[in-house]
Amino acid sequence: MRRSCPLVAVLAAFRPEAMQATSKVNAPAHVHAVLTAEEFISALPPAATSS
Repeated sequence: MRRSCPLVAVLAAFRPEAMQATSKVNAPAHVHAVLTAEEFISALPPAATSS
């Protein structure tokens, strides 16, 4: 199912080894795409304008 607005999950760790371990464990179940900041921004819907 494709969502109109992408959901974001951010991983953080204090050491590179911890980041790699977290990615290997969590990515298969939760990651559907790895995007650059530019790709993510371009995938966002246009901002709503108030009138």
